[in-house]
Amino acid sequence: MKVLVVGGINIDTVLRPISGDPVPGTSTPAIRHTGWGGVARNVAENLARLGEQVSLVGCLGVESEAEALLGSLARLGVDVSRVRRDPQTRSGSYTAVLDGSGGLLYGMADMVATDSVDPEDVPDTTGFDWLVLDGNLRAETIAAVLAGSDLPTAIDPCGLNKSARLGLLERLPVHTFTPNADELLAYAGTEDRAEAVRVALARGIGVLWVREGPGGSWLYRRDHDPVHVPSPVVSPTDVTGGGDAMLAAYLHRLGQGDDVVTAARAGARAAALTVTVTGAVHPDLSPALLQEEP
Repeated sequence: MKVLVVGGINIDTVLRPISGDPVPGTSTPAIRHTGWGGVARNVAENLARLGEQVSLVGCLGVESEAEALLGSLARLGVDVSRVRRDPQTRSGSYTAVLDGSGGLLYGMADMVATDSVDPEDVPDTTGFDWLVLDGNLRAETIAAVLAGSDLPTAIDPCGLNKSARLGLLERLPVHTFTPNADELLAYAGTEDRAEAVRVALARGIGVLWVREGPGGSWLYRRDHDPVHVPSPVVSPTDVTGGGDAMLAAYLHRLGQGDDVVTAARAGARAAALTVTVTGAVHPDLSPALLQEEP
């Protein structure tokens, strides 16, 4: 399966307190982990580790860290030739502050580079099987790319503000949309979840996959009853990248012929595996590991 992934490519910093939760207004001893991230980049790496052919589109500066990031992807077989390098732009960055149990307290993203991605940066989608778009892209870029492609497409909205921005589009004709519960409400512009589901499906979304963290996720489709997908019980180390692994494994299993529900369950396993390690991607992810329960 050939997948074109478009969106954020970041340098990540994750801070986790050594003990307990951070205390506002004072310094908290913490452990720092620096690595590679960005929703699109994470999805691309996960797909490559699962054996898929992946091309990544985005923008980076020319820092040495950016060069190392691209090299790490190229060694996994990801085609990074379509990542634009801009000496006038700083590479994207994401800083996560975790609580004592590994949950996200604050996430701060500098996405200037991704904001600069235009429809002209995205190649002809002929020859690809799937398109993945990162909600950090500008809404007009997403709309233009969708208008020029007939591929099945998945979009991760990437936050409340970006979900609301996508909600300004009259239509979102995609195969799968993956908000969490709050992002769904922001997208639909309502506080009523049932109404938000109705709005999303009416705008052309085929599979609305609403994530609820440890509570699992829900699949909503036209002419189907909602389906709950449980999340395996694990002790998280770092929640960064769990949703990206979830989407990648889902696409991988759809490509293997699974139905939507079975693929989503594989996605939940991948997310659970990922949050048990430090960093945005499980370093040992493989089709065989995906078959195992976390």
